[in-house]
Amino acid sequence: KRANVDLAEAQEAVVYGGTLLRSGRYAEAAQQLDRAQQALRRNASSFILSSKQRQMEEMAKLRDRLGFEHSGRRLKQLGTLDPGDLDAALNALTQLREEWEGEISTKLDQELVSCQKSIDKAVKAGSSVGHVQQILAKGRSSLKDRKLLDAMRAVELVRAELDNAV
Repeated sequence: KRANVDLAEAQEAVVYGGTLLRSGRYAEAAQQLDRAQQALRRNASSFILSSKQRQMEEMAKLRDRLGFEHSGRRLKQLGTLDPGDLDAALNALTQLREEWEGEISTKLDQELVSCQKSIDKAVKAGSSVGHVQQILAKGRSSLKDRKLLDAMRAVELVRAELDNAV
């Protein structure tokens, strides 16, 4: 409703598909889910595409925070993506997202290792940094779960806490 997209047809197909699935009519349920997918592509392709583009813009900002250059320019190189050819547009965004996720994950892993070294130095210097170690563990967990923004926040918080502790 927020995007002024008519989802009634898709919603109806999903609900009916669920009913069919629960009653063991799997082939008919699959047909209803296909109908729902077609309705979404027909009625909401612009919304789907703009949502994915916003996600990529956020990822570009994260890349910039990590020191990568030209993220915005790289995103603009994709050009104007056509909601009429949703598969091609989403494929282009997915390829770039996968590439960026790999780069960001590698960089965040390096940052977390660097933070651990700083924590180890602080411990040797006699600082109490148990809470910082917990933040770092949450950052590692976030990275493992591919929650890149949460991992970045953990790195920034660890650095700030170490600056205050030392």
